[in-house]
Formats: sequence, structure tokens, C-alpha cells
Amino acid sequence: MDEQPRDKNLSDFLEYQLPIFDEILAKEHTPLRQRPLAATMDFVTYCVVEIEGDSKENALEKSWFKFLYQQVAEWYSQRYGDAMKADTKWSALGLILIYGTPFRIEIPLSVAGKVESPTKRWFCLPNEVLEEENVFDWVVNPPNFKKMSAAELSWVETDLRVIANSIRSLKINLMTAIKEGEGLRISAGSIPSHIEKSANDILSLSRGGISSSVWELHLAMEKSLKLLIRQKGCDPPNIHDLVELCNKANQMDGVSIDMGALRNLPSHHDAIRHRYGEADALTVDQAVLNYKSSLTIVREITAVLSRKIVMKNAKLLIQKPPWVA
Repeated sequence: MDEQPRDKNLSDFLEYQLPIFDEILAKEHTPLRQRPLAATMDFVTYCVVEIEGDSKENALEKSWFKFLYQQVAEWYSQRYGDAMKADTKWSALGLILIYGTPFRIEIPLSVAGKVESPTKRWFCLPNEVLEEENVFDWVVNPPNFKKMSAAELSWVETDLRVIANSIRSLKINLMTAIKEGEGLRISAGSIPSHIEKSANDILSLSRGGISSSVWELHLAMEKSLKLLIRQKGCDPPNIHDLVELCNKANQMDGVSIDMGALRNLPSHHDAIRHRYGEADALTVDQAVLNYKSSLTIVREITAVLSRKIVMKNAKLLIQKPPWVA
């Protein structure tokens, strides 16, 4: 059989099979950019019965897998168009207060390093702001920094570094923590989402959004404490009181969290009232102060989670996958 009919037959089969795999991946909440590889692997697992002169062992390294992946990727490109080109930049949302106004910041969670070859490059997963980084670049639609005095620029830089250090650290803390069981993994994964939701709420500048940010930050701290307690082998009490949860966590070996910082935040009663928009209105300054304090606390709680791997500005040499053209 010549090349053209064979490719056409495979194309027809992919047209029949891939919508089925794609529906399954959609139900599993798989991001679009991850689906071509996932669908190719499913195709090899469930549809490829035999490979003449080869096997499915170490399939990702084989030239035939690259060919299949390219066909699947083209199918996805035809189905979803520009949606497949969505920004895949790995960053975290934060905010900073400048001139009494909250500004969005996008904090990179990986930093590209030296290129070793056309297919290999170093990357760093930082816990903190690196010496070579310019934190001012992370402010989205920034004010005119050239109009600022040296003292004002210094204050903004310091604040950006504090916020970025907290966000990067808590991300690495959660990523490296031992999370046995789906429940712990889901809980850990939701903590940064609450923090980002709180930032978006404050950035909205609406009274309802600013009030809601208090509840989102409270949830991030509550889930962090309950994750810590569960990881230590105990069941946390079904309460929202952060001081009581912290007291419970501090009774465990190797745990010592500053409860004074928690007492200076809105109580669980106030957080619940903010959730329903029934509390007294907060100023933007108060909301951002609560945001920064909560980040510091989540960072501290997640730092004492048990882990087998400790990462400190870890540098990884990444190779381009063999199935990518």
C-alpha cells in the first residue's frame, strides 16, 4: 500500500476516534494544550494493537509515536483553531498597591536560563526573586515609574519582592509537600486559587469584591492549616476558626506557627460576614494589608508541611520532547 492511501485511512480513523477521546478529556477538565499528547497516548493504549517490527514499550521515544502525535495535534488544531494557541506562560497573579491604587502583577513561576543546545535549556523554579530579575516588569499596565522619586521606587520594589517571594515560596511548598490521597491533592491545589481570586476581587475595586477577598483569603489559610493537620495524621475539627486550627496544628511535632499574626486578621465571624456582604466596608488599603499578611501566613504554614524533596531555586535541564517537531 502506498503512502497516500495509508495516511488517508489513518486520517479517517482518527476522525472517528479522536472526538471520543476528546469528549473524555473534556469531562476530566484536561486543558486544551495538554489534550494532543493525552489523546495520542490514549490512541496508542486503546487503538494500536500491534506494531510491525517494534513494540509499544517506551512509545514516547519512537519515531512512529512522533508521527501519530503530529496527526493528532493537527486534528486538534483544525477542531479548536486559535484556542489551541492560548497563553501557556506559567505565572501567578498578584497585586501591589501604588498611589493607593491596586495594580495587577504577573509573577513568573519559572525562569529561563542558559541554552545548552537546540533541544535543551536550563530553567529555574525559584522560591524567591532572583538577582537578575527586574520586578518592575511584572506590573501589568503600570504607572509611570519614571515620574517616581528614588524613595517611592525603592518602596515599590521592596513590596514587589515581598509579595513575589511569598507567592513563589508557597507554590513550591505546596508542590513539594507529601499529599497522599486525592483529597489532600485537591485541597492543596485549591489554595493558590483562593489567593488569586482574592487578588482579582480587590482589583475589581467594587465594594462586594473587596469584601469577598476577605473570605477567599480566610479559606486559603483555613485549608492550609487543615492540610497540615491531615498530613500529620489527624482529622481537623470542622470549624472556620483559624486560631483554634493553628492551636491544634501547633500541638504536633515540628510545628510552630505564630498565632499572634492570625489574631491580627479578621476573625472567622468577620470573614463569614464579608462572604455574605454583611460586614462593614473595607478600604482598599485595609484589603491589601490583609492580602499581604495572609500571604505571609500561608507561606509560613505551607513551609512546615512534610516533604521528601526540598527545592531552593531548583535548576532543571529540560529537553524538548522527541515527539514534538
